[in-house]
Amino acid sequence: MNRRDFLRHSALAGASVLTFPEWLSRAGATDAKDRLAWALERPTRVDLATVNDMETITAAHRRSYRQLSVHALLPQTETQFQAITELLQRPQPLDLRRRLIATAGETAMLAGTLWFMDLDNFELGYSNLELAMTAAQEAEARELGAFVLGCMGFHARYSGKPKEAVDLIDQARYAATRMASPLTQGWLAAVASEIHAVAGDAKASLEALEEAGHALDQADQDDEASWIGIGTFNQAKLEAYHGVCYLQLGRPGDAVPSLTRALDTLDPALKKHRCTALADLASGLIQLREVDEGCERASQSLTLAAELRHGVSIDRIRTLERQLPPSHRSPAVRRLREQLAAVA
Repeated sequence: MNRRDFLRHSALAGASVLTFPEWLSRAGATDAKDRLAWALERPTRVDLATVNDMETITAAHRRSYRQLSVHALLPQTETQFQAITELLQRPQPLDLRRRLIATAGETAMLAGTLWFMDLDNFELGYSNLELAMTAAQEAEARELGAFVLGCMGFHARYSGKPKEAVDLIDQARYAATRMASPLTQGWLAAVASEIHAVAGDAKASLEALEEAGHALDQADQDDEASWIGIGTFNQAKLEAYHGVCYLQLGRPGDAVPSLTRALDTLDPALKKHRCTALADLASGLIQLREVDEGCERASQSLTLAAELRHGVSIDRIRTLERQLPPSHRSPAVRRLREQLAAVA
């Protein structure tokens, strides 16, 4: 895809989707007089230090997904995207331009995830992920492209499209072969494990979990510092993936120990990851008929979800509560229902 197509794709995006401004199209002017006028209007060149700063800020935003609410993080993400597109109107060497476009893609990827995972807006979420993919292609950022495909697989999984999710995560893992970091390959394998579990393929799910573990074993601290992903991915998070896969496969007796280990080792600062693990643990406990303890865990998850405005976790708890028999009227059950009513 060439630059003109990239800019045209961006300009057609919806009003709530991150878009590149119209003035960027002037950079592609073919008339020599137009090109000269454009250059004279914007003589400032983008330097290496500025590009480094944009990458650092974007990386901080991606990591902040672990504990910031969507209402705090999404405006920062949108502002950062506009800052990057402002820089893209200025002259710069091709290598710096590609880095800026890739950084814009990372920002669009984060915005897309916030829209569908936190705000339940799957249409805007997908539009932003498409924009992120276009940026990855334009910047020739292959690892970013693989990661965006993984996010699209998650989007399809939560949209109730298991076959599409399987196809997307397979594409993502193939794209990541040999060129993505061990951490990205591990994360994609973990995502694949959940997607295959939702699709009912136990063999593929458990194989993907094993592959995720092998990839994590190859990763080091430098990989985590330079990772292009959202939030974090480590051994504790992988334990949580074990738990959710066992739940999807109808094995709550295996899920509860995995989720308990995950919560014992997850950093307390990783609020969003703890929120989802608590929701899954609550589901496993209730399936094992430990209703009161399950409701206590659900209440803990809901407290974090309400603070973070994490729509996916709130929906999980709401679905869980609907599965409780009306005859359950213990204090723990009553507190959870009151809490849900307050969140609604």
